[in-house]
Amino acid sequence: MAANILVVDDEAGPRESLRMILNLEHDVRMASSGQEALSMIEESRPDLVFLDIRMPEMDGTEVLRRIKEMAPDIEVAMITAYAAVQSAQRAMRLGALDYITKPFGVAEVEAVVERALARRREEREGRVLLEQLSTTISQLSEQLAGTRRQPDGGDEALAEGLASAHSSIEDQLNEVLRLSSIGEVAGEVAHDLNNFLSTILFRIEIMLLDVDQTQRPDPHTLVDGLQQIALAARDGGEALERLSSLASSNPYEPVEKVDLNDVLHEAAELSHGRVDHPESYSLVFGLEDLPRIDGSPAGLRTVFTNLIINAYHAVQARAGAREIRVLSYRDGDRVVGEVTDNGIGMCHEVMARLSEPFFTTKGEGGTGLGLTVAHKVVAQHNGSIEFDSVAGAGTTVKVRLPITQSQVTQATGEGAPTVMIVDDQQGMLVVTREVLQTHGFRVLTAGSGEEALPIFEQAHAGPGAATPRVVITDLRMPGMTGTELARQIKETAPDTYIIVLSAFLEEADAEDLAVADMALEKPFDLQELSRIVGDVISPNAPTP
Repeated sequence: MAANILVVDDEAGPRESLRMILNLEHDVRMASSGQEALSMIEESRPDLVFLDIRMPEMDGTEVLRRIKEMAPDIEVAMITAYAAVQSAQRAMRLGALDYITKPFGVAEVEAVVERALARRREEREGRVLLEQLSTTISQLSEQLAGTRRQPDGGDEALAEGLASAHSSIEDQLNEVLRLSSIGEVAGEVAHDLNNFLSTILFRIEIMLLDVDQTQRPDPHTLVDGLQQIALAARDGGEALERLSSLASSNPYEPVEKVDLNDVLHEAAELSHGRVDHPESYSLVFGLEDLPRIDGSPAGLRTVFTNLIINAYHAVQARAGAREIRVLSYRDGDRVVGEVTDNGIGMCHEVMARLSEPFFTTKGEGGTGLGLTVAHKVVAQHNGSIEFDSVAGAGTTVKVRLPITQSQVTQATGEGAPTVMIVDDQQGMLVVTREVLQTHGFRVLTAGSGEEALPIFEQAHAGPGAATPRVVITDLRMPGMTGTELARQIKETAPDTYIIVLSAFLEEADAEDLAVADMALEKPFDLQELSRIVGDVISPNAPTP
């Protein structure tokens, strides 16, 4: 994808070097001063600015500040000499994407451009999703209000369906707004990692210098240096974990049969290695015989290890007997893993923020990651996690998991026509599913083409087959694209109606779109999509 790039440097050499690296694939403009650059940005906003830090009249930091005031979405990479690296790091705190040091290499420059374009794509997709969610909430609110204003009370089932969809979509919008801070956190983590690595390199250089000069290094100096290296490495690992646990697309997919009781025992063992003085509380098990479930052992261990550690911290803050109970039992077609403590409990304000990424009550000692990962893993298992807590009276956390993933029908009724939705954006997936369900369709969902294909084939070939009549798929997805998925589905079931969705239809090849029966651009009207699906499934029937 070609980008509009502006290079700003008062020296002709670096400007020309960057132009030669970039102009084969991108539209490159050049400026020799900060003021000239700002004027050019006012005329035409670039995707990315390479900006020298040390320039006469107006330095790069001031230019960066003004660029971010004019257009916060423009990505800026700083150009600096080695001696000014600290200035570049300060610029990153002001919003710069990255920095390159003179002399720079081709690979280094190309990597920065790739990162900048990827971030802009993500921001664009996020804005599309927010606009889609906001529009849908407004539409549902108007329909719900109109239904309730009818003299006879309207269709009660429709009103209830609209109310349910409205509530669910509003929750998704709030979640997206909370998650919008993750991009900023990524920049902060990148900056922190650079500091940690700088500390490690600095300490190693000091220790090597000491060895070269004295041949008999001071043991105290070595110990101090190694302690600092170990601390920096641990801090860097925790910072990286904070991102990787959220960034991994599906690290804990349900993949095998799992004994939940084994998971609970293993989680308890793991928690002992993560807390101080585990002998200071009682850990009591109450486990019933359970059927094995479809799950990820590593993912579920992560969930319950975090819950037990949280329980430990809660009971540590109270006087007297400290007890944590770990229970398991069956509840209909689900199994339940429960962790209960008699600790200090949580107030309503804390309870309301439990699903918020990086929220923690542990101050600098906590990353706020444990429950974020727990929510994600449980959602991937099509389960639920429930918290019941009263300040001063302890906490109970229940994790409900389906015994088999195939029993998660996501349906509104046995005889309902089936529709499949495939999208790697979880928010879009949930919103579209909820709206289609309110119109009476049975909905199957998948977060990728690779995940969708076996689900489709199983539905097509299974007993009492309910082949999806319509497949709605995002065009651009990691791995298998929507086009590739559509081709394979057409080979299996040629009559399946394929609708592709994309925020980048104008950039799509005609050949990619030809395999589909219809293409819609994001953001789209979900009510209109429901009418289209209804027309496809029952052409002669009234639209929903």
